[in-house]
Amino acid sequence: MAFNLQTGLHRPFKKATSNPIYVHKDSNHPMHVKKELPQMIGRRTSDLSSNKEVFEAEVAAYSSALKASGYNNELQYTEKTVSKKRSRRRNVIWFNPPWNDEVSTNVAKKFLSMIDRHFPKDSALGKYFNRSTVKVSYSSMPNMARIISGHNKKVTGSSTNMETKGCNCRSQPCPLEGKCKTTNLVYRSTMEAAGTTKQYIGLTSNTFKERFTGHKASFTHRKNAHKTTLSSHIWELKDEQTTYNQHWSILSLAPSYSRRVRICHLCLMEKTHISLADPRTTLNKRLSGTDNDEIADSELNWMQESEFARLREFLAAALQVFKPENFPSHSRRRTSNFSHNHLESSDQLTMMHSFKHSHSNMI
Repeated sequence: MAFNLQTGLHRPFKKATSNPIYVHKDSNHPMHVKKELPQMIGRRTSDLSSNKEVFEAEVAAYSSALKASGYNNELQYTEKTVSKKRSRRRNVIWFNPPWNDEVSTNVAKKFLSMIDRHFPKDSALGKYFNRSTVKVSYSSMPNMARIISGHNKKVTGSSTNMETKGCNCRSQPCPLEGKCKTTNLVYRSTMEAAGTTKQYIGLTSNTFKERFTGHKASFTHRKNAHKTTLSSHIWELKDEQTTYNQHWSILSLAPSYSRRVRICHLCLMEKTHISLADPRTTLNKRLSGTDNDEIADSELNWMQESEFARLREFLAAALQVFKPENFPSHSRRRTSNFSHNHLESSDQLTMMHSFKHSHSNMI
C-alpha cells in the first residue's frame, strides 16, 4: 500500500517495472481457486484504495493481467464493510485431496458418502465424524518448480525418504535395538511393573538418542520429574519402590514440519497413534484436565470393540477406494485424484493424516 501524507489517500502499491501474473484459467488448479480469483483481486484492490476514484485509476493493470490469464471478469469496486457479527470457531476436520483435471471421479462426493455409510447418526462416532465436522477442500498438485526440485534431490542423493538408521552407542546397550540414530520418528515406551503395562507415545525430529538423553535426565533428577507423564509415572514407581522394565520401540516414521507444505506430518502421526491407543494403558493425556480412566469409562471410549472395528473398516475402505488405478482419466473434469505417495508410504493410519485438524484432539 502506498500512502500520500499530503492528501491522506492510499492506493495499492506496485513497482513500475513489475506486472502481476495470475493463475491461468486453464491451469490444473481446483475450480474454486480459479472461480474466486477475480473476486479476490477485486476485493483486495478495493480494500487498498481510499475511494472509487483511486480504485479506477489503479485497476487497469490488474484487469489486464486477469485478461492475459484467460479471465473475462470485470473488476468492480466494493465498499468496505465492518461486520459486527460474532464468529464462532468450529471444530472441523479437513480432508484435502490433490486436484487433477485429468481424473473424472468425484473424490469429494465419494469420500463424504463413505463418511455417511461408515459413521451413521446412531453410532457412537457419528457425532464426531459427519458432514458438519468433516469437510473436503481440494489442494493443488505440485507445480513444475517443485517437481524439478524433487527430481534433482533424487538425482543428487539428497532425498528425504524415511528410513531407520544405525547406532553409535559404546558403553551400554542401545535403547532402541541398534536404531538410536533414527530421526523423524514416533516412538513408544512400554513400562511393565507389578503385573501392569503402561505405554507412552512421543515424537522427535532429532535423533532418538538425543530425545532419549532428555528422557534420562527427567528419570534421574527429581526436579525434572514432571517434564512428561512418562517421567511422572517412573517417579511414582520409584517412590513406591516398585521395580519396572522399560522397552523402547519405533511406531512410525514421518516428515517433520516443512515451510513448503506448511504441515507437520510427524505431529499428525503422533496424534493418530495417541487417539487410537487404549485409554486404560496409555500415559498420554488426550483431553486436558481429564483423566484417562474417565475417558475409558465414558461414551468417548474408542476402544469399544464395535466402534473401533467401524473405524478400522472405514480406514481400510478408504485406502482401497482411493487407489490411483481406480480413477478413470477424463480431460477437464471437476475432479481430483488421491496422491499415490500417500498410499505407498503408509498403512491404515495414514488416512487420518489427510485430515487437517483445526482442533487439538480428534475425540
